[in-house]
Amino acid sequence: MKSLKDIKKIVKQFSIKPRSEMRSKVLKDALDVQRSQKHLSDMSIWRMIMHSKITKLAAAAAVIIICIGIFTILNHSAKTAYAIEQTITAMRSISSVHAYCTDWDGSRGEVWVQVNPVTGEEEYCYSDIGNLVIVGTPEVTYYYQTDENRVRIRAGYVTASDVRFSYFFEDMIALMEQYEGELTINNQYDEELRRDVIIVRAYIPDQPDMPEKEFVVRVDPQTKLPISIEVTICAAGNGVKSVDRLEYNLPIPEGIFEFEIPEGAEVVDESRYPEANECFDRGRRALAAGDFAQAKELFERVIAIQPMRNRAHYWLGVTYCNLGQYDTGIAQFTAVIDMFGEYNMDVPYARFTRGLAYAAAGNEQAANEDLLAVLPTMIGHLRDGERRGNHFDGTDDPLLRDRNEEQQIRSAELSRANMIRRLRKITGEDFGFDVYDREAYEVPEAVIEAWERWYAESPSIEIDEDYELEFVLPD
Repeated sequence: MKSLKDIKKIVKQFSIKPRSEMRSKVLKDALDVQRSQKHLSDMSIWRMIMHSKITKLAAAAAVIIICIGIFTILNHSAKTAYAIEQTITAMRSISSVHAYCTDWDGSRGEVWVQVNPVTGEEEYCYSDIGNLVIVGTPEVTYYYQTDENRVRIRAGYVTASDVRFSYFFEDMIALMEQYEGELTINNQYDEELRRDVIIVRAYIPDQPDMPEKEFVVRVDPQTKLPISIEVTICAAGNGVKSVDRLEYNLPIPEGIFEFEIPEGAEVVDESRYPEANECFDRGRRALAAGDFAQAKELFERVIAIQPMRNRAHYWLGVTYCNLGQYDTGIAQFTAVIDMFGEYNMDVPYARFTRGLAYAAAGNEQAANEDLLAVLPTMIGHLRDGERRGNHFDGTDDPLLRDRNEEQQIRSAELSRANMIRRLRKITGEDFGFDVYDREAYEVPEAVIEAWERWYAESPSIEIDEDYELEFVLPD
Protein backbone atom coordinates (compact mmCIF):
# COMPACT_ATOMS: atom_id res chain seq x y z
CA MET A 1 0.00 0.00 0.00
CA LYS A 2 1.40 3.39 -1.00
CA SER A 3 1.73 6.13 1.63
CA LEU A 4 0.34 9.63 1.12
CA LYS A 5 3.91 10.85 0.57
CA ASP A 6 4.53 8.23 -2.13
CA ILE A 7 1.33 9.05 -4.04
CA LYS A 8 2.05 12.79 -3.90
CA LYS A 9 5.44 12.08 -5.44
CA ILE A 10 3.85 10.10 -8.25
CA VAL A 11 1.26 12.76 -9.07
CA LYS A 12 3.97 15.43 -9.25
CA GLN A 13 5.72 13.43 -11.98
CA PHE A 14 2.78 13.70 -14.38
CA SER A 15 2.72 16.32 -17.09
CA ILE A 16 -0.58 17.78 -15.87
CA LYS A 17 -0.50 19.40 -12.43
CA PRO A 18 -3.90 20.13 -10.93
CA ARG A 19 -4.33 22.87 -8.37
CA SER A 20 -3.06 22.00 -4.91
CA GLU A 21 -6.54 21.72 -3.41
CA MET A 22 -7.58 19.43 -6.28
CA ARG A 23 -4.46 17.29 -5.86
CA SER A 24 -5.09 16.92 -2.13
CA LYS A 25 -8.64 15.78 -2.72
CA VAL A 26 -7.58 13.29 -5.39
CA LEU A 27 -4.94 11.88 -3.09
CA LYS A 28 -7.37 11.66 -0.21
CA ASP A 29 -9.91 9.87 -2.43
CA ALA A 30 -7.22 7.44 -3.60
CA LEU A 31 -6.17 6.62 -0.07
CA ASP A 32 -9.74 6.20 1.08
CA VAL A 33 -10.37 3.70 -1.70
CA GLN A 34 -7.14 1.86 -0.97
CA ARG A 35 -7.90 1.62 2.76
CA SER A 36 -11.30 0.17 1.94
CA GLN A 37 -9.63 -2.55 -0.13
CA LYS A 38 -6.99 -3.80 2.34
CA HIS A 39 -8.12 -7.37 1.88
CA LEU A 40 -7.01 -7.40 -1.75
CA SER A 41 -3.67 -9.02 -2.54
CA ASP A 42 -1.05 -7.27 -4.63
CA MET A 43 -1.03 -8.20 -8.27
CA SER A 44 0.74 -6.79 -11.30
CA ILE A 45 -1.35 -6.06 -14.37
CA TRP A 46 1.49 -5.21 -16.69
CA ARG A 47 3.04 -8.63 -17.29
CA MET A 48 2.16 -8.55 -21.01
CA ILE A 49 3.17 -10.68 -23.95
CA MET A 50 2.39 -8.59 -27.01
CA HIS A 51 4.54 -10.08 -29.76
CA SER A 52 2.13 -12.36 -31.58
CA LYS A 53 -1.42 -12.32 -32.87
CA ILE A 54 -2.61 -14.83 -30.27
CA THR A 55 -2.18 -12.17 -27.59
CA LYS A 56 -4.27 -9.42 -29.14
CA LEU A 57 -7.37 -10.00 -26.97
CA ALA A 58 -5.54 -9.75 -23.68
CA ALA A 59 -3.32 -6.97 -24.97
CA ALA A 60 -6.36 -4.89 -25.84
CA ALA A 61 -7.78 -5.57 -22.39
CA ALA A 62 -4.54 -4.50 -20.77
CA VAL A 63 -4.57 -1.27 -22.77
CA ILE A 64 -8.04 -0.59 -21.45
CA ILE A 65 -6.90 -1.05 -17.90
CA ILE A 66 -3.82 1.14 -18.02
CA CYS A 67 -5.59 3.97 -19.81
CA ILE A 68 -8.59 3.91 -17.51
CA GLY A 69 -6.21 3.90 -14.55
CA ILE A 70 -4.27 6.90 -15.82
CA PHE A 71 -7.49 8.75 -16.51
CA THR A 72 -8.74 8.03 -12.99
CA ILE A 73 -5.80 9.69 -11.24
CA LEU A 74 -6.18 13.09 -12.88
CA ASN A 75 -9.84 13.17 -13.76
CA HIS A 76 -10.38 16.47 -11.93
CA SER A 77 -8.24 18.30 -14.49
CA ALA A 78 -10.87 17.83 -17.19
CA LYS A 79 -13.88 20.10 -17.59
CA THR A 80 -16.30 17.49 -16.32
CA ALA A 81 -15.61 16.58 -12.71
CA TYR A 82 -14.88 12.97 -11.91
CA ALA A 83 -14.64 11.26 -8.56
CA ILE A 84 -12.22 8.38 -8.32
CA GLU A 85 -14.82 6.35 -6.45
CA GLN A 86 -17.21 6.70 -9.42
CA THR A 87 -14.68 5.35 -11.89
CA ILE A 88 -13.74 2.42 -9.65
CA THR A 89 -17.39 1.61 -9.06
CA ALA A 90 -18.09 1.72 -12.80
CA MET A 91 -15.23 -0.64 -13.57
CA ARG A 92 -16.34 -3.06 -10.90
CA SER A 93 -19.78 -3.31 -12.42
CA ILE A 94 -18.43 -4.85 -15.64
CA SER A 95 -19.54 -8.42 -16.33
CA SER A 96 -18.88 -8.51 -20.08
CA VAL A 97 -16.98 -6.55 -22.71
CA HIS A 98 -17.74 -6.41 -26.44
CA ALA A 99 -15.08 -4.75 -28.60
CA TYR A 100 -14.80 -3.97 -32.31
CA CYS A 101 -11.14 -3.91 -33.33
CA THR A 102 -8.86 -3.03 -36.26
CA ASP A 103 -5.57 -4.84 -36.73
CA TRP A 104 -2.33 -3.43 -38.13
CA ASP A 105 -3.03 -4.89 -41.57
CA GLY A 106 -6.43 -3.18 -41.72
CA SER A 107 -8.45 -6.32 -40.98
CA ARG A 108 -11.39 -5.89 -38.62
CA GLY A 109 -12.98 -8.14 -36.08
CA GLU A 110 -14.70 -8.41 -32.74
CA VAL A 111 -13.96 -9.63 -29.24
CA TRP A 112 -16.22 -10.85 -26.44
CA VAL A 113 -14.94 -11.20 -22.88
CA GLN A 114 -16.79 -12.53 -19.86
CA VAL A 115 -15.43 -11.16 -16.58
CA ASN A 116 -15.42 -13.05 -13.30
CA PRO A 117 -17.47 -10.84 -10.93
CA VAL A 118 -15.42 -11.88 -7.89
CA THR A 119 -11.85 -11.60 -9.21
CA GLY A 120 -12.44 -9.03 -11.95
CA GLU A 121 -10.32 -11.14 -14.31
CA GLU A 122 -11.06 -12.52 -17.75
CA GLU A 123 -12.77 -15.89 -17.51
CA TYR A 124 -14.05 -16.61 -21.03
CA CYS A 125 -13.16 -14.99 -24.34
CA TYR A 126 -14.00 -15.08 -28.02
CA SER A 127 -11.89 -13.21 -30.58
CA ASP A 128 -12.27 -13.20 -34.36
CA ILE A 129 -9.80 -10.80 -36.00
CA GLY A 130 -8.18 -11.33 -39.40
CA ASN A 131 -7.20 -14.98 -39.89
CA LEU A 132 -7.19 -15.90 -36.20
CA VAL A 133 -10.07 -17.09 -34.05
CA ILE A 134 -9.47 -17.52 -30.31
CA VAL A 135 -11.87 -19.23 -27.92
CA GLY A 136 -10.76 -19.37 -24.30
CA THR A 137 -12.43 -21.07 -21.33
CA PRO A 138 -11.14 -21.98 -17.85
CA GLU A 139 -10.51 -25.53 -19.10
CA VAL A 140 -8.99 -25.03 -22.56
CA THR A 141 -8.01 -22.36 -25.10
CA TYR A 142 -8.27 -22.86 -28.88
CA TYR A 143 -6.38 -20.87 -31.53
CA TYR A 144 -7.74 -21.44 -35.03
CA GLN A 145 -5.66 -20.14 -37.95
CA THR A 146 -8.35 -20.01 -40.60
CA ASP A 147 -6.08 -19.46 -43.61
CA GLU A 148 -4.01 -22.55 -42.72
CA ASN A 149 -6.86 -24.62 -41.24
CA ARG A 150 -4.75 -25.27 -38.14
CA VAL A 151 -5.95 -25.49 -34.53
CA ARG A 152 -3.66 -25.11 -31.54
CA ILE A 153 -4.94 -26.31 -28.17
CA ARG A 154 -3.61 -25.19 -24.81
CA ALA A 155 -4.69 -26.27 -21.34
CA GLY A 156 -6.65 -23.77 -19.28
CA TYR A 157 -7.44 -20.16 -20.04
CA VAL A 158 -4.37 -18.65 -21.68
CA THR A 159 -4.13 -14.89 -21.38
CA ALA A 160 -1.24 -12.55 -22.05
CA SER A 161 -1.62 -10.40 -18.97
CA ASP A 162 -2.75 -10.58 -15.38
CA VAL A 163 -5.65 -8.17 -15.74
CA ARG A 164 -8.11 -7.52 -12.94
CA PHE A 165 -10.86 -5.57 -14.61
CA SER A 166 -12.33 -4.40 -11.32
CA TYR A 167 -9.32 -4.09 -9.02
CA PHE A 168 -6.64 -2.28 -10.94
CA PHE A 169 -6.11 0.87 -8.86
CA GLU A 170 -3.15 -0.09 -6.66
CA ASP A 171 -1.39 -1.73 -9.60
CA MET A 172 -1.92 1.31 -11.78
CA ILE A 173 -0.23 3.61 -9.26
CA ALA A 174 2.78 1.31 -9.07
CA LEU A 175 2.92 1.14 -12.87
CA MET A 176 3.00 4.89 -13.33
CA GLU A 177 5.64 5.23 -10.64
CA GLN A 178 7.81 2.61 -12.32
CA TYR A 179 7.60 4.01 -15.86
CA GLU A 180 7.16 7.72 -15.06
CA GLY A 181 4.31 8.02 -17.53
CA GLU A 182 3.05 11.29 -18.97
CA LEU A 183 -0.49 12.14 -19.97
CA THR A 184 -2.75 14.92 -21.18
CA ILE A 185 -6.48 15.13 -20.62
CA ASN A 186 -8.96 17.40 -22.41
CA ASN A 187 -12.51 17.58 -23.65
CA GLN A 188 -13.34 17.16 -27.31
CA TYR A 189 -16.59 17.21 -29.22
CA ASP A 190 -17.39 13.81 -30.74
CA GLU A 191 -19.18 14.10 -34.09
CA GLU A 192 -20.48 10.54 -33.97
CA LEU A 193 -21.87 10.81 -30.44
CA ARG A 194 -22.77 14.50 -30.87
CA ARG A 195 -21.48 15.41 -27.44
CA ASP A 196 -18.25 16.06 -25.56
CA VAL A 197 -16.02 13.17 -24.55
CA ILE A 198 -12.86 13.02 -22.47
CA ILE A 199 -9.67 12.47 -24.48
CA VAL A 200 -6.89 10.79 -22.47
CA ARG A 201 -3.49 10.60 -24.13
CA ALA A 202 -1.12 8.32 -22.17
CA TYR A 203 2.57 8.14 -23.01
CA ILE A 204 5.20 5.72 -21.67
CA PRO A 205 8.80 6.57 -22.62
CA ASP A 206 11.14 3.91 -23.94
CA GLN A 207 12.43 1.67 -21.14
CA PRO A 208 14.75 -1.37 -21.08
CA ASP A 209 11.76 -3.61 -20.33
CA MET A 210 9.03 -1.51 -21.95
CA PRO A 211 9.24 -0.14 -25.52
CA GLU A 212 7.88 3.35 -26.15
CA LYS A 213 4.09 3.41 -26.29
CA GLU A 214 1.33 5.96 -26.61
CA PHE A 215 -2.42 5.35 -26.33
CA VAL A 216 -5.34 7.68 -26.98
CA VAL A 217 -8.52 6.82 -25.11
CA ARG A 218 -11.97 8.35 -25.58
CA VAL A 219 -13.90 8.20 -22.31
CA ASP A 220 -17.63 8.62 -21.77
CA PRO A 221 -18.15 11.34 -19.13
CA GLN A 222 -21.48 9.79 -18.13
CA THR A 223 -20.54 6.12 -17.67
CA LYS A 224 -16.87 6.80 -16.71
CA LEU A 225 -15.92 3.95 -19.08
CA PRO A 226 -13.78 4.03 -22.25
CA ILE A 227 -15.49 4.31 -25.60
CA SER A 228 -12.50 3.51 -27.84
CA ILE A 229 -8.72 3.10 -27.74
CA GLU A 230 -6.12 3.83 -30.40
CA VAL A 231 -2.45 2.91 -30.27
CA THR A 232 -0.52 5.85 -31.73
CA ILE A 233 3.04 4.81 -30.88
CA CYS A 234 3.95 1.12 -30.79
CA ALA A 235 5.78 -1.43 -32.90
CA ALA A 236 3.40 -2.73 -35.57
CA GLY A 237 2.04 -6.15 -34.70
CA ASN A 238 2.08 -5.64 -30.94
CA GLY A 239 -1.58 -6.21 -30.19
CA VAL A 240 -4.35 -4.66 -32.25
CA LYS A 241 -3.99 -1.19 -33.78
CA SER A 242 -7.22 0.12 -32.32
CA VAL A 243 -10.30 -0.81 -30.35
CA ASP A 244 -12.85 1.16 -32.33
CA ARG A 245 -15.87 0.70 -30.08
CA LEU A 246 -16.39 -0.77 -26.62
CA GLU A 247 -19.68 -1.99 -25.18
CA TYR A 248 -20.26 -3.30 -21.69
CA ASN A 249 -22.59 -5.70 -19.87
CA LEU A 250 -24.38 -6.86 -23.00
CA PRO A 251 -25.90 -10.36 -23.07
CA ILE A 252 -23.23 -12.73 -24.38
CA PRO A 253 -24.36 -14.67 -27.49
CA GLU A 254 -25.29 -18.23 -26.62
CA GLY A 255 -22.60 -20.78 -27.45
CA ILE A 256 -19.96 -18.23 -28.45
CA PHE A 257 -17.43 -19.76 -26.05
CA GLU A 258 -17.90 -23.24 -27.52
CA PHE A 259 -15.48 -24.40 -30.21
CA GLU A 260 -15.73 -27.31 -32.63
CA ILE A 261 -12.61 -28.36 -34.51
CA PRO A 262 -13.25 -27.89 -38.25
CA GLU A 263 -13.24 -30.93 -40.47
CA GLY A 264 -9.79 -31.71 -41.88
CA ALA A 265 -8.00 -29.18 -39.65
CA GLU A 266 -4.46 -29.86 -38.52
CA VAL A 267 -4.50 -30.11 -34.71
CA VAL A 268 -1.50 -29.18 -32.57
CA ASP A 269 -2.33 -30.21 -29.00
CA GLU A 270 -0.18 -28.11 -26.68
CA SER A 271 -2.22 -29.00 -23.60
CA ARG A 272 0.42 -31.59 -22.66
CA TYR A 273 3.33 -29.17 -22.99
CA PRO A 274 3.73 -28.83 -19.20
CA GLU A 275 4.18 -32.61 -19.05
CA ALA A 276 6.73 -32.40 -21.87
CA ASN A 277 8.65 -29.67 -20.05
CA GLU A 278 8.81 -31.75 -16.90
CA CYS A 279 10.06 -34.80 -18.82
CA PHE A 280 12.59 -32.65 -20.67
CA ASP A 281 14.10 -31.31 -17.45
CA ARG A 282 14.19 -34.76 -15.86
CA GLY A 283 15.79 -36.13 -19.03
CA ARG A 284 18.54 -33.49 -18.93
CA ARG A 285 19.37 -34.40 -15.36
CA ALA A 286 19.31 -38.11 -16.08
CA LEU A 287 21.68 -37.63 -19.03
CA ALA A 288 24.06 -35.54 -16.91
CA ALA A 289 24.00 -38.23 -14.22
CA GLY A 290 24.78 -40.98 -16.73
CA ASP A 291 21.40 -42.69 -16.35
CA PHE A 292 21.01 -43.25 -20.10
CA ALA A 293 18.10 -45.68 -19.91
CA GLN A 294 16.04 -43.15 -17.96
CA ALA A 295 17.13 -40.28 -20.22
CA LYS A 296 16.11 -42.27 -23.30
CA GLU A 297 12.63 -42.92 -21.93
CA LEU A 298 12.10 -39.30 -20.91
CA PHE A 299 13.32 -37.70 -24.15
CA GLU A 300 11.19 -40.11 -26.18
CA ARG A 301 8.14 -39.00 -24.17
CA VAL A 302 8.98 -35.36 -24.88
CA ILE A 303 9.22 -35.97 -28.62
CA ALA A 304 5.93 -37.88 -28.62
CA ILE A 305 4.28 -34.69 -27.33
CA GLN A 306 6.47 -32.12 -29.11
CA PRO A 307 7.84 -33.71 -32.29
CA MET A 308 9.65 -30.49 -33.31
CA ARG A 309 11.53 -29.90 -30.03
CA ASN A 310 15.02 -29.92 -31.52
CA ARG A 311 17.03 -30.04 -28.29
CA ALA A 312 15.10 -33.13 -27.15
CA HIS A 313 16.05 -34.84 -30.44
CA TYR A 314 19.67 -33.79 -30.00
CA TRP A 315 20.03 -35.10 -26.46
CA LEU A 316 18.14 -38.27 -27.33
CA GLY A 317 20.78 -38.76 -30.04
CA VAL A 318 23.55 -38.26 -27.46
CA THR A 319 21.80 -40.76 -25.21
CA TYR A 320 21.57 -43.37 -27.98
CA CYS A 321 25.28 -42.94 -28.74
CA ASN A 322 26.16 -43.46 -25.08
CA LEU A 323 24.14 -46.68 -25.28
CA GLY A 324 26.17 -47.74 -28.35
CA GLN A 325 23.21 -47.29 -30.74
CA TYR A 326 25.01 -45.00 -33.18
CA ASP A 327 22.71 -45.36 -36.17
CA THR A 328 19.69 -44.43 -34.08
CA GLY A 329 21.62 -41.51 -32.60
CA ILE A 330 22.61 -40.33 -36.10
CA ALA A 331 18.93 -40.30 -37.08
CA GLN A 332 18.18 -37.94 -34.17
CA PHE A 333 21.02 -35.54 -35.09
CA THR A 334 19.81 -35.60 -38.70
CA ALA A 335 16.31 -34.67 -37.53
CA VAL A 336 17.73 -31.57 -35.84
CA ILE A 337 19.76 -30.60 -38.92
CA ASP A 338 16.71 -31.04 -41.17
CA MET A 339 14.51 -28.89 -38.91
CA PHE A 340 16.86 -25.94 -39.22
CA GLY A 341 17.61 -26.73 -42.84
CA GLU A 342 14.04 -25.86 -43.79
CA TYR A 343 14.95 -22.28 -42.87
CA ASN A 344 18.36 -22.40 -44.58
CA MET A 345 20.12 -22.51 -41.21
CA ASP A 346 23.12 -24.66 -40.43
CA VAL A 347 23.52 -26.39 -37.06
CA PRO A 348 27.28 -26.83 -36.44
CA TYR A 349 26.94 -28.47 -33.03
CA ALA A 350 24.60 -31.16 -34.40
CA ARG A 351 26.86 -31.81 -37.42
CA PHE A 352 29.89 -32.10 -35.12
CA THR A 353 28.22 -34.68 -32.90
CA ARG A 354 26.79 -36.52 -35.89
CA GLY A 355 30.28 -36.60 -37.38
CA LEU A 356 31.62 -38.28 -34.24
CA ALA A 357 28.72 -40.75 -34.34
CA TYR A 358 29.44 -41.56 -38.00
CA ALA A 359 33.07 -42.20 -37.08
CA ALA A 360 32.08 -44.48 -34.20
CA ALA A 361 29.76 -46.36 -36.56
CA GLY A 362 32.62 -46.84 -39.06
CA ASN A 363 31.36 -44.41 -41.73
CA GLU A 364 34.57 -42.44 -42.25
CA GLN A 365 33.44 -40.58 -45.37
CA ALA A 366 30.26 -39.22 -43.77
CA ALA A 367 32.21 -38.32 -40.64
CA ASN A 368 34.76 -36.32 -42.63
CA GLU A 369 32.06 -34.44 -44.52
CA ASP A 370 30.33 -33.33 -41.32
CA LEU A 371 33.50 -32.46 -39.40
CA LEU A 372 35.17 -30.55 -42.24
CA ALA A 373 31.95 -28.55 -42.66
CA VAL A 374 32.02 -27.30 -39.05
CA LEU A 375 35.73 -26.45 -38.85
CA PRO A 376 35.22 -22.77 -39.87
CA THR A 377 32.76 -22.21 -37.04
CA MET A 378 34.93 -23.98 -34.51
CA ILE A 379 38.14 -22.11 -35.37
CA GLY A 380 36.27 -18.83 -35.77
CA HIS A 381 35.01 -19.29 -32.22
CA LEU A 382 38.60 -19.19 -30.92
CA ARG A 383 39.03 -15.73 -32.36
CA ASP A 384 35.73 -13.95 -31.81
CA GLY A 385 33.54 -16.27 -29.79
CA GLU A 386 30.81 -16.12 -32.44
CA ARG A 387 27.35 -17.01 -31.28
CA ARG A 388 27.00 -20.24 -33.25
CA GLY A 389 30.14 -21.51 -31.53
CA ASN A 390 28.59 -20.78 -28.15
CA HIS A 391 25.76 -23.17 -29.00
CA PHE A 392 28.24 -26.03 -28.54
CA ASP A 393 28.41 -25.25 -24.81
CA GLY A 394 24.65 -25.50 -24.35
CA THR A 395 24.49 -28.89 -26.02
CA ASP A 396 27.54 -30.33 -24.26
CA ASP A 397 26.28 -29.34 -20.82
CA PRO A 398 22.68 -30.51 -20.27
CA LEU A 399 22.61 -28.63 -16.95
CA LEU A 400 23.77 -25.27 -18.28
CA ARG A 401 20.33 -23.69 -18.04
CA ASP A 402 20.14 -24.70 -14.35
CA ARG A 403 23.45 -23.12 -13.40
CA ASN A 404 23.57 -19.86 -11.49
CA GLU A 405 24.87 -16.61 -12.99
CA GLU A 406 28.40 -17.09 -11.66
CA GLN A 407 28.58 -20.61 -13.11
CA GLN A 408 27.28 -19.43 -16.49
CA ILE A 409 29.97 -16.74 -16.59
CA ARG A 410 32.51 -19.44 -15.82
CA SER A 411 31.09 -21.57 -18.63
CA ALA A 412 31.63 -18.69 -21.06
CA GLU A 413 35.23 -18.37 -19.85
CA LEU A 414 35.80 -22.08 -20.50
CA SER A 415 34.19 -21.97 -23.95
CA ARG A 416 37.34 -21.42 -26.06
CA ALA A 417 39.34 -24.00 -24.12
CA ASN A 418 36.59 -26.58 -24.59
CA MET A 419 36.50 -25.78 -28.31
CA ILE A 420 40.20 -26.65 -28.55
CA ARG A 421 39.40 -29.95 -26.82
CA ARG A 422 36.85 -30.68 -29.55
CA LEU A 423 39.38 -29.75 -32.23
CA ARG A 424 41.96 -32.00 -30.64
CA LYS A 425 39.53 -34.91 -30.81
CA ILE A 426 38.88 -34.56 -34.55
CA THR A 427 42.36 -33.43 -35.72
CA GLY A 428 44.87 -34.81 -33.20
CA GLU A 429 46.35 -31.27 -32.87
CA ASP A 430 46.48 -28.89 -29.92
CA PHE A 431 49.24 -26.44 -30.95
CA GLY A 432 50.68 -26.13 -27.47
CA PHE A 433 47.44 -25.86 -25.48
CA ASP A 434 47.34 -28.46 -22.68
CA VAL A 435 43.94 -30.09 -23.15
CA TYR A 436 44.50 -32.17 -20.02
CA ASP A 437 44.92 -29.17 -17.75
CA ARG A 438 41.46 -28.68 -16.27
CA GLU A 439 42.44 -25.32 -14.79
CA ALA A 440 43.48 -23.86 -18.15
CA TYR A 441 40.89 -21.67 -19.83
CA GLU A 442 42.78 -18.72 -21.31
CA VAL A 443 43.78 -19.48 -24.90
CA PRO A 444 47.01 -17.66 -25.86
CA GLU A 445 47.04 -15.61 -29.06
CA ALA A 446 49.85 -17.79 -30.43
CA VAL A 447 47.60 -20.87 -30.17
CA ILE A 448 44.74 -19.14 -31.99
CA GLU A 449 47.07 -18.01 -34.77
CA ALA A 450 48.46 -21.55 -35.10
CA TRP A 451 44.96 -22.94 -35.58
CA GLU A 452 44.15 -20.26 -38.16
CA ARG A 453 47.33 -21.04 -40.15
CA TRP A 454 46.60 -24.75 -40.02
CA TYR A 455 43.07 -24.25 -41.34
CA ALA A 456 44.27 -21.91 -44.10
CA GLU A 457 47.01 -24.28 -45.29
CA SER A 458 46.06 -27.93 -44.77
CA PRO A 459 42.91 -28.72 -42.78
CA SER A 460 42.16 -32.42 -42.42
CA ILE A 461 40.24 -34.75 -40.16
CA GLU A 462 42.24 -37.25 -38.13
CA ILE A 463 40.15 -38.46 -35.22
CA ASP A 464 42.31 -39.17 -32.16
CA GLU A 465 40.98 -42.48 -30.89
CA ASP A 466 43.21 -42.34 -27.81
CA TYR A 467 41.98 -38.94 -26.66
CA GLU A 468 38.80 -39.11 -24.63
CA LEU A 469 36.84 -35.93 -25.21
CA GLU A 470 35.97 -34.55 -21.79
CA PHE A 471 34.79 -31.00 -21.25
CA VAL A 472 35.57 -28.82 -18.27
CA LEU A 473 32.24 -27.65 -16.84
CA PRO A 474 31.52 -25.20 -14.00
CA ASP A 475 31.45 -26.75 -10.53
